[in-house]
Amino acid sequence: LSRSSLSGNFETTSSMDRECDASQVLAAALEQMDGIISSATLDIAADENCNGHSGVDKLLAELRRAVEWSHSAGDGSVHCLDPATAKFVHAWLDQVIKAVPNGTTPVSGDYGDLQDKMSHLEAEKENLALQVSVLSDQLELQKDKIAELESSLLDKKLLLERTEQLLKQEMMLKKKIENDRLELLSDVPALKLKLVTAEREKSELESKVKKLETDVVLLRSHLAEREAELITRCGRVPASPHHGSVSSVADSFRATPTKLGADWKERSPGPGDSDRQALSNVRQYSNSLPRSHGQQVRRSEEAAAAAAAAA
Repeated sequence: LSRSSLSGNFETTSSMDRECDASQVLAAALEQMDGIISSATLDIAADENCNGHSGVDKLLAELRRAVEWSHSAGDGSVHCLDPATAKFVHAWLDQVIKAVPNGTTPVSGDYGDLQDKMSHLEAEKENLALQVSVLSDQLELQKDKIAELESSLLDKKLLLERTEQLLKQEMMLKKKIENDRLELLSDVPALKLKLVTAEREKSELESKVKKLETDVVLLRSHLAEREAELITRCGRVPASPHHGSVSSVADSFRATPTKLGADWKERSPGPGDSDRQALSNVRQYSNSLPRSHGQQVRRSEEAAAAAAAAA
């Protein structure tokens, strides 16, 4: 119902006789409330509910003022109420008072549905409180898990940093080893060249040593022939004070074949020299030969001396 219809109804009721004014206003309000209660549902729009509630509120306020005015006038117009209407109002007021235990009186609506809705809302509230408690516990668990994961992540980061440092050190060491290997590889050709040069020098020295040994053998054989010839010519070789000297023989053995040949040419007797001088030169040269050769010379001298004594 609109405000204009309510105000029109109120003007109509106010123009009635003063004796039936209160009863008529009460009857109109009850009829209005009965229509709102019977036709109201939960699917009605919010604006329609607002208009209905405001109309009931206005009628109840008018009813209150009319009743108060009637009591203040003292005309006893309340006795003009219809018994059925009075009974209905009494039952309706009892229902409203029982539906609202805190003493507040709602003005309109389906109070049974409202009570059910309130109970349903209370149950939903308890359910939501339980869900909030469960979610709070889960949230605490998730927070603990997040803290553990953050700690594990920090440990992993530290381990990753240490691993990166070790990797850098390993790369530096590998680079250094590679540089050393390249340096060694660069030195290999020079070392090979030195090795080839050393082998060539060794082969040359070996050939020289063989040649020198051959020269020594030839000189010894030539010396033996000259000694035998001198012994045969002289018949006897006098003993020499330096004959058989080990130190002189060892020192003279280190001389080269070229030097031996030069000494031989200098010490060997030339044509026209005396046999004694030649024998003396041979004796001195024999002292410069090895001990084995000196022993051979001594045996030759002893044999020559024995032959001379026998003659």
